[in-house]
Amino acid sequence: MSRVSSRPNRLPAATLLMLLCVAATVAVGHVTGSTGASPRLPLRVAGIDRPFPQDGSKFTFAVVGDKTGGGLHNWPIFDRAIDELNHLRPDFTIMVGDLIQGNTQDVAQMGADWEEFLEHAERTEVPFFFLPGNHDISNKAMYDYWDEHVGRTYTSFDYKACHFVLLNTEEGWRAGEPQLGSAQMAWLREDIEEHRDAPHIFVFMHRPVWDRSGEDLAQWETVESWLEGLPYTVFAGHYHGLSVERRHDRRYFVLSATGAELAPRGPRQAGAFHHYTTVTVDGADAHVAIIEPGSVHPYDVAPREFQEKAAKLLRTERRFSPPSAGEGRGELVLHMSNELDQPVSIRAEVVVADGTPRWANNRTTGYWHDPYVDASGSTSWAVTPREISHVLQPGTSDEFAFRLSYALQSVTPFPYCRYTVHYGNKVLQEWEEDIGPLALQEFVPIQEWQVVGPFDLGIRGPMPTDGKWEHALTPEFLQTAEPEKDWTQSRYRAGGHSAEWQPATASDGGRGDLEGIYGSDNVIAYGLCYAYSPDDRHVLAAAWGDDALRVLVNGEPVFPYVGYTDRFHPYYFVLPLKSGWNPILVKCPDSYKAWGYTLRLADAGDLRLAAAGPEGESP
Repeated sequence: MSRVSSRPNRLPAATLLMLLCVAATVAVGHVTGSTGASPRLPLRVAGIDRPFPQDGSKFTFAVVGDKTGGGLHNWPIFDRAIDELNHLRPDFTIMVGDLIQGNTQDVAQMGADWEEFLEHAERTEVPFFFLPGNHDISNKAMYDYWDEHVGRTYTSFDYKACHFVLLNTEEGWRAGEPQLGSAQMAWLREDIEEHRDAPHIFVFMHRPVWDRSGEDLAQWETVESWLEGLPYTVFAGHYHGLSVERRHDRRYFVLSATGAELAPRGPRQAGAFHHYTTVTVDGADAHVAIIEPGSVHPYDVAPREFQEKAAKLLRTERRFSPPSAGEGRGELVLHMSNELDQPVSIRAEVVVADGTPRWANNRTTGYWHDPYVDASGSTSWAVTPREISHVLQPGTSDEFAFRLSYALQSVTPFPYCRYTVHYGNKVLQEWEEDIGPLALQEFVPIQEWQVVGPFDLGIRGPMPTDGKWEHALTPEFLQTAEPEKDWTQSRYRAGGHSAEWQPATASDGGRGDLEGIYGSDNVIAYGLCYAYSPDDRHVLAAAWGDDALRVLVNGEPVFPYVGYTDRFHPYYFVLPLKSGWNPILVKCPDSYKAWGYTLRLADAGDLRLAAAGPEGESP
């Protein structure tokens, strides 16, 4: 007798996963050009389909800049731009990339990002073309998603005799090639050759390849040789700042954001304002207008010449000697030169930090960060004078120096200099710049470690991304665990399993890859090494970790917990080393992928670094 199972039928795990991924995707339409005076389009051109106009002569199209790369709450700016374009009625719109926040390998998150974008973009009443930016296809998973659910990554079409080329500046990395990639370059050469008789060629891309260097620039110069003698105009985005220049007597535009993150400021020549662009093609002429919601500006409102002169207004130089007998001194020199047509006022103030965390826009790194967390909250820096104010007339130059001194034992937190430059009674430039860490000696990475883990972090889901890590770090991270109490044990209890020390070698740059050893997500691990010092001394250290970090020397915490850092903006602190062997313990949690840490030491020439210390202390 056969037995019939009463259990319900279950889908195989692989089938269920596939169905979940499909459910997470968003159906993205394609521009078909099936109505009106439309171009001949290949299949699956990414975008939103709308009727093309019937008029066969003069026409206008619009260009929209980046929406993502910050600016998560700036949808009203993007919506206003789309609404105004609906009133202006260009024949169609092209967006130069960074449509979604992206930078993820989670298919469900990609689907949510696209759903959010389409909710706003579908307000359009004219055809809308997309081309990809670095936020849209920042990894292979996102590239595959675009290719499967959005459309072609690069293409071209004709409209009323003019030729439009939509490039993908993220194509090259897939094959380890320059930015455009060899396959796209081969296609582009043939495409240009076939359209040499077009009255105008318009080229669109996300990253301005002509502003690169090396192989990327050489690749673009090859494209320019193919375009030589032809009427063409180039548009790009990515930089979140408007700039226009001429190359080979052709106009090149880098468009500002249409909702992405930027710090709006005057004067208009600086190019830091949200806008979209219209191009009216009338015969052989292409008339470009830069439109801020509620305003219309000429295309050359932000000439590159002005920005290059503005960039030369203030240059800083650090003149520091290596510390001697635990003390150091030097100068921060300001070189000022005004090539603009109006006076500029420059104010500089050196701030001696007091240990209070500071979030600041650092011009040196270009990132917002807080390099001033310090366990002691005190500093030894002395500065004379503390600030200067100076009006620089057109065509004049000047120089000024701040004199600084410090004791290495309490060198952190570092001072910083705050600069403000006014042009025409408006803020032209405003930034803060670290003084200390970049002026001191080379940092040597510690590469040989022992590691133990993983221990439970006690959370489920990623930490917040607003910088307020102290609100998210769990008791499991903040409490003193067994490896911190006694690092000489060979084995520890970690939840339901046993954790033992094992050797680990960091990369040449010093990064310890904990994810490669333990996996990741909601766990903690420890790294241990030893430094032998011939005498009692203080050594400056630079550390960064993903997602947070705590450092102990000889069992005592020398660096408090801190949120995510990376190699572009590490945290600096002082290691108090005793004569002999000094155990250095690093505690590093992970909430979501890319788990690891780096520790570098300055002036480590006569220190001995090892994963195992003296006998009896090695786990």
